[in-house]
Amino acid sequence: MKLYTLVLTLAPLFLALPAQSVCGDDTTTFTSFRFTVDQKGAGVLAVYSHPTDDSEQGKSPPSEPVDLKAFGNATVSKLKDGRLDVTYDFKDVTEIADVIPSFVPPQGRSALEEQLSIDADEGVLVLIPNEHKRIELPLPRMVRPPLDIRVDLIGHADGLLQLTARPGSYLIGVSLHGENSPEKDAEPSTIAVFERPAPKQQFKTLLKVTHRSAEQRDYRFRVNAEAIQRNTMLSIGYLGELPLAIRRIQVTANFPASFGMALGQRGQRVVVTQVLDGAAREAGIKKGDVLLSVDGKAVEESATALDLLSQCEIESPVALEVLRYGKKQEVEVTPK
Repeated sequence: MKLYTLVLTLAPLFLALPAQSVCGDDTTTFTSFRFTVDQKGAGVLAVYSHPTDDSEQGKSPPSEPVDLKAFGNATVSKLKDGRLDVTYDFKDVTEIADVIPSFVPPQGRSALEEQLSIDADEGVLVLIPNEHKRIELPLPRMVRPPLDIRVDLIGHADGLLQLTARPGSYLIGVSLHGENSPEKDAEPSTIAVFERPAPKQQFKTLLKVTHRSAEQRDYRFRVNAEAIQRNTMLSIGYLGELPLAIRRIQVTANFPASFGMALGQRGQRVVVTQVLDGAAREAGIKKGDVLLSVDGKAVEESATALDLLSQCEIESPVALEVLRYGKKQEVEVTPK
């Protein structure tokens, strides 16, 4: 699995499309939003501005509960299409350790722990901005499409709330603007969807509307279908002065298994360049091992190896053939 660098920044909107007025004059208090993108790049942003409950999520597809320790106290079920539905309901998820990803380095973990708390009485995860009035929380696992992410709030009407999805170097973002948003061209109650093809390139606005006094509205957009196929890191970012309370985070997607190792290309060989705390280290994989096959499928390119590893199931043993000091050997790894 690739290593990803955690960047604790919020993505600004550099380009803007004319906002469409929806209705009403009062600033909206956002209570929930749902972001979906299919494998062809078609997306829908559903925005709620009144108290929501389970009945408003629509009919859930058939699924069966599964017990996966990798998700801590989150509720996990498996859909018929193979995707997992993972729900972090903060009435039940009461440990910050279940929220912070394992790939966050120790220094970043300490910083996040200072900005997060779980209010057991209210059943909410509280995001507390730092002295720069910002916080960005990566969600615990990488995902692959089709994606369906829902975030339920007690209420958001101040500052800027963002959900970002980063498949590789491509970035998709959703912005919900309240009062005192740092974006000068965004009125309160503005929502936007934007993309950035690669770092240092300009942002492109895919959707920008003013959502006022509407109970629920669905807004459609389209993203780069090829880019969205990659492993994706999800993050919730908030820029404001007041704490933000999240009741529930629900993610339905394909969840690539985590092996805890980085791969690199060395000529015609795929080499383990780093081993982190996790499945690979526990199984005895070492830095410098040459990866020859994944469950009997030969690999000569790191991209192929990463794709095969991504298709493995969490907590299901995988046979890796490696070359170490000129000797072939098979190692069984149980990804997390």
